[in-house]
Amino acid sequence: MEAEREREGRHAARGGALRAGGYLAGQLLTVGAVALLFRHLGVDDTGRYVTVLSLVAIVQGLTDLGLTTLGVRELSTAEPDARRPLLADLLGLRLAATAAGVVLVVAFGAVAGYGATVVAGIALAGAGLLVQNAGATLGMDLLVRLRAGRMALADLARQVVAAALIIAGVAAGAGLLVFFAVLIPAALAGFAVVVASAASTRVAPSRTPGRWTALMRQTVPFAIAAAASVLFFRVAVVEMSLISTERETGLFGASFRVIEVLSALPALAVSAAYPVFAAAAHADDDARLARAVARTTEVCAAAGGALALGLALGAPAVIAVIAGSDFDDAVPVLRIQGLALAASFVAAPWGFALLSLQRERTMMWLNLAGLALAAALAAVLIAAADAKGGALATVLGEAGLAVAFAVALHRTRPNAIATAPVMLAKVLGAGAVGAAAALIPVPSAVQAVVGLALFAAVLRALGGLPLRALALRG
Repeated sequence: MEAEREREGRHAARGGALRAGGYLAGQLLTVGAVALLFRHLGVDDTGRYVTVLSLVAIVQGLTDLGLTTLGVRELSTAEPDARRPLLADLLGLRLAATAAGVVLVVAFGAVAGYGATVVAGIALAGAGLLVQNAGATLGMDLLVRLRAGRMALADLARQVVAAALIIAGVAAGAGLLVFFAVLIPAALAGFAVVVASAASTRVAPSRTPGRWTALMRQTVPFAIAAAASVLFFRVAVVEMSLISTERETGLFGASFRVIEVLSALPALAVSAAYPVFAAAAHADDDARLARAVARTTEVCAAAGGALALGLALGAPAVIAVIAGSDFDDAVPVLRIQGLALAASFVAAPWGFALLSLQRERTMMWLNLAGLALAAALAAVLIAAADAKGGALATVLGEAGLAVAFAVALHRTRPNAIATAPVMLAKVLGAGAVGAAAALIPVPSAVQAVVGLALFAAVLRALGGLPLRALALRG
């Protein structure tokens, strides 16, 4: 049994690394494409582009209905012969919800007066989302069988195709709409990889609303929590587009696009370990769950601290590469938002742990409270400081949510976060040393490299570099 758990842990850790690594590789490939795109579009159209992507991302989160996370949990504990019917129900409900969500957000765009181009862009990006969600739902089966590497390949295929088509569009001098349309063939590429990965993923969506209703009753609390979480992170973008100027929205959008790309990493990494969390919780094995959560938290805290430090030091270089000199004023915005990314990394394993313990209602109330607070803060801070205010609202919201998750998990399984304060203190100490690289009179990219080297060296000296934790053993 112990050997089996060790092997399970290695597969989960490897899968998380593959998903996060594959995603990062794909994003690195798209850096050049995005740099060309932002320069091609200019500040104002960049704001419109990011607004559309944010609206569609909201639809993605709202129409998930908690099905991805809870679906993985249920599939992890279901009997083998019950998995295909359950997957078919999940697929049918997800597609119906996505189609309805796209229609609603297109209507919102029209009523909000975004203009014909933006409204058409929402529709095109929404069509791509429909295909992407189909692949993500079928991919639950791969995650449950700890074959996250196949999902990593699907993500990479989607990103590579999108980057190639964006570059082609820029070369052809294409208008804004074309860059929304490329999301459709990109999503089809990822979907094809998922379908080809295993015969068990080839299920047709069920068309039985009665069975969907039963699923929705099970997922309502987490569906609300997931919806609030998605809005929580993107509310500042929508409020920027409605309250501030097009230029400030464009500056915020350039920074937010970097953060949005990186913010997917904690969930991708922890999702591979989630079946281990769920199995431990289902077996009422508190010690096993606490070990897995604690070690995953170590990895996430170190990774989040490194990324926040890298962005703080290297923000000028990142903005110069991604968007160009017209976006120089986005540098301080990115530096602020990097702190929100660190908080997201820390909160991710605690949120997944609460889900594995079936604390959906707790997460629902925490996320709803956080959303209300974040929306109020964003409105006030954007009015006061435009893009910087929106960035600060994001940081305060993410940090508050991380603290709330920690308190909730401590009340349920105190051992799971017993080592977290010490680990976070080590990361903060290493970050403070690494930040001293800002005093060196060299380009920002070099400062970032030096700062990260100092961060890693100090963290390792403090015993906080989680190399052993990557195995999730024992």
